[in-house]
Amino acid sequence: MQGSDGFQQLEVLHVPCADLQNVRIFGEHFGVAFQIVDDLLDLIGEEGALGKTPLSDIRNGKHTLPTVYLRDSVHDYQEIERCLAGLLDGGIALERDAGRLAELIHESGCAERTLDMASVYVMKAKQCLDIFPESRAKGALLSLSDFVINRGS
Repeated sequence: MQGSDGFQQLEVLHVPCADLQNVRIFGEHFGVAFQIVDDLLDLIGEEGALGKTPLSDIRNGKHTLPTVYLRDSVHDYQEIERCLAGLLDGGIALERDAGRLAELIHESGCAERTLDMASVYVMKAKQCLDIFPESRAKGALLSLSDFVINRGS
């Protein structure tokens, strides 16, 4: 069944067309929060826990929220640039520079600031679910939302 807003009613989920907008917005906010935390973990996480090679965003030249915060908050901009350059070059400096970058992210408060921003998006995502009655599905989505933040702590 096609709704007037272009959404189809999902009979299997018993979600009216009007409520699908909330589900879509939940997904957008949840996705942004997940990506923000993922970007942070790429800089400070351990390879075994990440399931991928750390620092891949930097190696691919991506500027993520934690690095933007770091550049804005650290007084010794040259030290950040040295660390980033060392990470791009690889070699022996890689481990030292990766460790120093993680220290700078924590010392400057950028990790906390990044998690705070992710928490804002999780809160917005959860608010989208307020219109739905309590159910196992809603509970699972709320728990998954909390997990996104907790995996970055």
